[in-house]
Amino acid sequence: MIAALPMYDWPALRPATDAFWAAVAGWLAAHGIAAPAALSRPRDAAEAWRHPDLLIGQTCGMPWVSGLCGAARLVARPDYGLADAGGGAYRSVIVGRAGDAGGAGGGAREDPEALLARQGGRVAVNEWGSFSGHIALRAHLAGLRDGAAGPFFGAAVPSGSHRASARLVARGDADVAALDAVAWALLEAHEPETARRLAILDRTAPAPALPYITAPRFAALGPLLAEALDAAARA
Repeated sequence: MIAALPMYDWPALRPATDAFWAAVAGWLAAHGIAAPAALSRPRDAAEAWRHPDLLIGQTCGMPWVSGLCGAARLVARPDYGLADAGGGAYRSVIVGRAGDAGGAGGGAREDPEALLARQGGRVAVNEWGSFSGHIALRAHLAGLRDGAAGPFFGAAVPSGSHRASARLVARGDADVAALDAVAWALLEAHEPETARRLAILDRTAPAPALPYITAPRFAALGPLLAEALDAAARA
């Protein structure tokens, strides 16, 4: 049996992630359900999503809807209590470098025209299969451009993570990146120097928040797993 919560498991946050899991496991134990004492941290998150003994995991929306999680079952969607990530939904913030034309540092307001002014620039993409860092941005630009043909950006820079995308833009190695709202809040809290060098240009439409999942063999425990997650979040 394993548990994996890889989506926001930044190195600085691992003690908090471990404490959250300890609260989940403790609640389950108190209700007669065995749970792993510690989280698994496989190098390939998809390995955990498809694991036949996954008790609780968290995935991105695109892997979930595209089948990369195999036969895993939905348990719950999180509410992070943020203006752009609450009620089981979230948005992406689209950032550019602060000091360039348009945009508001710290996310005070957004300016779609400042985003459109980046046409032909470089976009940092965390992963091609990421909804928050790639697909939501494509959909948002399609709406702003009213279906205009042809690529918007002149080049794409793969980054590997939202943090890395943010750093690329802050350094001037990319012009635009889309970061999910939770990643943006974590960046402001844990990498304020990077966040201060960025400006929010726009926000994407709301989408379902990153789901918690379980392997088919634990599907009957779904309601109790959701209660455990809720109790740990409240604690």
